[in-house]
Amino acid sequence: MKLHILRHLLPLLALYSLPSYSVTLDEYLQQVELKNGIIRATKISSDAKELRLDEGTLFFRPSFFLTGEYYDDQRPTNAPSFQGAQTIRHTLKAGLAQNLRTGTRASVGYNYYKTQINGANPNVLPERMFFDVAPSFEISQSLWRNFLGTEFEAQETIQNEQASAAKFREQYDRKLLLTQAENAYWKLYFTQISLKVQKESLERAKKLRDWNVQRVKSN
Repeated sequence: MKLHILRHLLPLLALYSLPSYSVTLDEYLQQVELKNGIIRATKISSDAKELRLDEGTLFFRPSFFLTGEYYDDQRPTNAPSFQGAQTIRHTLKAGLAQNLRTGTRASVGYNYYKTQINGANPNVLPERMFFDVAPSFEISQSLWRNFLGTEFEAQETIQNEQASAAKFREQYDRKLLLTQAENAYWKLYFTQISLKVQKESLERAKKLRDWNVQRVKSN
């Protein structure tokens, strides 16, 4: 990770290390945040995780459900003239359901049933196709495992805490990358200072050498 981030930082450091351009640490870190793809990705991911901090509350929001079932029974029957040789049943259920904090689950909807009996005697069973449409309302309450909504509350807490942990991981990664960028900045800064001191020492050594040469020439 450190080598990977340094590869992205070196072009910026090379630009800002030119003698004709000076940059402060704050300006440098701002440029890193704007131009480094890894840090930008962690920032976007952190913002996305923050939007999911209350994701657990969705567990108590109304939800739409739609279920269907197809049933084909061709088993032999005791009274084929009445029961036929084949029974086909279509079932369709649709409605709204919601979990309550008391541990109650309520749903309201419509049920559609279609039954077709093939092979029956028309004189015994004139109508071989039946339809039934009826509203439904269901309430279920747990008296042990989810008493007073303890399981619902635990699931909500788990989802919220997982989203919060993911957000903090992204923020930590971002801080770590910025710290590496700052270390690279100070490393270059002190390298430049060391180089400048060495150059000045070299210039003083040259002047001292020239002065000694002149003394020798003048006896």
